[in-house]
Amino acid sequence: MIRAACLSLEITPDQPIDLSGGPFGKSRGVLDPLEAYILLLEIEGECFCWMTVDTIYLSSSWTDPLREKIARLLTTGRANTMISATHTHSGAAFMPLRQWGSPDMCHTDWVSRRILDGVRDLQDRLQPVRGNFGSAQADGVTVNRREPGGPVDEEVSVLTLHNNNGQPIAMMVHFTCHPVTLWGFENKFSPDFPGYLRTALRQVSGGIPVFFINGAAGNINPVGFSPESTSVEYSKDIARRVCSAARQAMLNSQPLNLSPLVTAEERETLLLDPPPSVETIHRIIEEADSHLNGDWSPESVGWARKKEWAMDLLAAIETGELADRESLEIQSVRLGDLRILALPGDPYVEIGLKMKEISPSPHTLIAGFTNGMVGYLCTRKWQEENGEQEKFIGYRLLSMPKETEKIVYRMTERLVERMRHETV
Repeated sequence: MIRAACLSLEITPDQPIDLSGGPFGKSRGVLDPLEAYILLLEIEGECFCWMTVDTIYLSSSWTDPLREKIARLLTTGRANTMISATHTHSGAAFMPLRQWGSPDMCHTDWVSRRILDGVRDLQDRLQPVRGNFGSAQADGVTVNRREPGGPVDEEVSVLTLHNNNGQPIAMMVHFTCHPVTLWGFENKFSPDFPGYLRTALRQVSGGIPVFFINGAAGNINPVGFSPESTSVEYSKDIARRVCSAARQAMLNSQPLNLSPLVTAEERETLLLDPPPSVETIHRIIEEADSHLNGDWSPESVGWARKKEWAMDLLAAIETGELADRESLEIQSVRLGDLRILALPGDPYVEIGLKMKEISPSPHTLIAGFTNGMVGYLCTRKWQEENGEQEKFIGYRLLSMPKETEKIVYRMTERLVERMRHETV
């Protein structure tokens, strides 16, 4: 038997705290409520719990304890829990980002408790369900922000769960795109276009919970984006176009076999790139100081971020606390004919497309921004030609190695092989 329940929780802060997703400082109000979603599935007596949170990134120091608590509550393993960020750039912080905001622990603890209580509530609301799955293309909605004319993933996938009466009880929509249509808009909290997308789909589905999953969107932006173009109208237009594809996906949907439930995690320790010399770090700090003149232009913010990174790096070297390794975890969840491959980072679309190729399942979704944040997961080609555009200095001290792309594919292949044996 397959049973399920789903709910949404409002998690909007009740006071001004850091708006995370740019150099915005404190929030100045609420444009649209921030939400968390919980989907609880019970397949042949075994549970899987998938949660999403309206924020840019989730730190593993926040997701790991919550996943462990939920696993104990459901009497299951950690691999049967998953927490994804929608990647809105207009949410509250759940991990520190240099010059882009720091988490308010009272808020993040409150959200953790709300989610845990929500899982308890859903245990009593499970009901028999069947699944339908469909896909369609959202043509021309996204662009590759790193390589003009480069690859994108325009697929919009929709999973709908129906009860025994044929009524929908929950919907998942998956799309690959940076939620930046409201980047810095009025310094107000918002889920960005995923929020308007969820609202539009709820309106045509009887008000059921609709949760949004982002894909390998590290280098994918909505078409027409610039910091000056952000507006409610722009955000709603992107949502409308994705919603149109989602509704076509619903029309294209076919019954989906959701059993068996098989989960696995694969971990590998990555040796990070070495730091620059201490002399070079001091020169970076001096150069940053020469560019900081008290204004808050994008250029000044960039130099302030670089200086903060350099000072943190220098302190870590001097105290002997500089970590030269990073643990990378990929999670795989198989729900019958549907496979979810989850990454704790900001993966480039090329990596997501290749992971789909590796997967033997009829349907595969890439869940980026899930179970933590290790950094941008770039292609080797991009790193060799451009580095990470110094993006890593916003959240880490050392850059991911150029072998990361190859390692991700190797880990994905091992997961596929492990899960193949576990279902024999």
